[in-house]
Amino acid sequence: MPKAYTDSAMSAAVADVKFHNLSIRKAAEKYKVPKSSLSDRITGKIPEGASWGKKPMFTENEESEMVDVAIKRANMGIGFSKPNFFRFAGAVAKAKGVALKSGRPSDMWWRRMKKRHPEFSLRSPEATSTVRHNAMSRDRLNRYFKALGEIVLSPNFHDQPSKIWNMDETGINLAHKPTKVIAKKGIKTLHGKTSSSRELITVIACANAGGGFLPPHFVFPGKTKRKLESYDFEVATTQTSPIRGANFSVSDSGWTKDGIARLWFTNTFLRNIGPSRPQLLICDGHGSHNNVEFLELAKENDIIVVELPSHTSQWTQPLDRSVFKSLKCHWNTTVDNFIRETGVSLGNKQFLKLFSVAWQKSFMPSTIRNGFAATGIYPFNSDVIPNEAYAPNLCVESGHPETFISTAISSGATTGSESVVTDEIAELASFQTEDECHLECHLAQEEEPLLDLLCASTPCLDDSNEITTCSNRDALAIIESTLTHDQKLMFSAALISGGKTKLDQDPLYQSWKHYTQLLSADDVLPTTLTTDKQNVLEKSPTEFARNATSAQDVADDIFPIPRPVSTQSTKKRANEYFVLTADEILIQKRQAVELKAQVAAIREKKRKEREEKKMEKLQKKAIVQNRKKGSATTNKNLIDML
Repeated sequence: MPKAYTDSAMSAAVADVKFHNLSIRKAAEKYKVPKSSLSDRITGKIPEGASWGKKPMFTENEESEMVDVAIKRANMGIGFSKPNFFRFAGAVAKAKGVALKSGRPSDMWWRRMKKRHPEFSLRSPEATSTVRHNAMSRDRLNRYFKALGEIVLSPNFHDQPSKIWNMDETGINLAHKPTKVIAKKGIKTLHGKTSSSRELITVIACANAGGGFLPPHFVFPGKTKRKLESYDFEVATTQTSPIRGANFSVSDSGWTKDGIARLWFTNTFLRNIGPSRPQLLICDGHGSHNNVEFLELAKENDIIVVELPSHTSQWTQPLDRSVFKSLKCHWNTTVDNFIRETGVSLGNKQFLKLFSVAWQKSFMPSTIRNGFAATGIYPFNSDVIPNEAYAPNLCVESGHPETFISTAISSGATTGSESVVTDEIAELASFQTEDECHLECHLAQEEEPLLDLLCASTPCLDDSNEITTCSNRDALAIIESTLTHDQKLMFSAALISGGKTKLDQDPLYQSWKHYTQLLSADDVLPTTLTTDKQNVLEKSPTEFARNATSAQDVADDIFPIPRPVSTQSTKKRANEYFVLTADEILIQKRQAVELKAQVAAIREKKRKEREEKKMEKLQKKAIVQNRKKGSATTNKNLIDML
């Protein structure tokens, strides 16, 4: 039963009794508080200001510290789930000597604590790979902004935002995500109609810091021009179309390829940016525009290409920060409205018409400018990225996650928070994921060498001519931590058989086999390999492995380096791709229709000729038959006369 008086009324009654010599009975009547409760506070049986009800498990300060710990861990990318937060609260209670049923607080405590602390809630974190956590280093981003600032603040680009461009690609799925609808509460199954096609269409977009943008370039999954016949290109040819001037290509996977990136650069970018030079193009390190031919073409046209630091586009790519999220939301809404109004699922024929609506709503000048401002490109601001963006990387770089988590939470250094958590609670907060964070740090530190072993085409050395190698035992342990029990058995059986298997095409099996053979050779690998720079640069890691004569030689191809600019020629592959405008596609369609009509007319003419010849043959046959019948009749008459 709730109390029938307020705390302020009780405090006023206590003050009148103590300082104004009012009796307890009269004070209770005056302020309408229970006489016994007032007497307990006057005599000291109940402390003044004590809350009504059962004594709380945690004090208000302790609860605030626990909430602050959870928020700081979430900013570091290692937040508490609800069960883990219950375990953390149970550990704090145990440290205080409070016994809890099942070693954790009740659900009632959880619901009431959420009301007492509205500043926190359960959120679904954005899935971010360990590579991205490792890449978001403050030193790395500082070097990037230093190099970018020298270009953006130079006289060629200062106060000229229309010459600073950002190019990026995104995928549009025909099977959209249905929007929320009103339905019966508690219903278990709720259907939403989507397209039966699961095709992913790539859209290459480009915009500048002044709010301008170029027509999109679409890449459809396919191998020939016949793939384009199912789309309606009339919408891209009208004068008022938002996607007028768009170009179209196909690739077998539907993603951007080396040749398509060059075609975009020559047919979309250079034709629409005007004659002013130089101009700046900022893009990520995707292999399609990170090759020699693309960079040479840009240099020939006085275009400065700046590559964003790898795995940091979630913070440094302007189109990712502002435009693409809006584009996906408007696309889902537009398709959802179309399906609900017409009852027809989305097909290839309706794609461009609906996409043009989403494109027009998303590519607004203010939205584009916000993207460049949010990434610090224009206006230039090297401090624009918030502290929480670097927090997950600090845990990875520390090498001692349990110590780092405890120190960071107690000081608030990772998030810039001014609140300070007691050392006892901060230490309890680090126990939850100590093992997991150890493994995450190890994976992040060793992931680049493993990737380079499989992917890098040219090794690089630092100024000291030293190449740091990875511990074989640790590398094998990391790989095996990602395998299931069945995979381990399958890999072991394939290795023992020694023959060719389907697993030979699996990069994961190749890496596991590589390190297993190294350990079985009982060779001790050095932690640092010093070699001649020229000899290393002349060979790729695959050549090192191919020419190796021992386990030591095979180990020499492990390099903790980023992927270099690809030197593989794309001229032959570029000829495999094409780019067409909507007008060109429509012209080809009309020509195809005319050709089809001509072929049909020729076939009809030949059919008529065949019919005429057939009729002539039938007529001749009838004449012959009539003649035979006439001769037979004449002979019969002669016989009758005789």
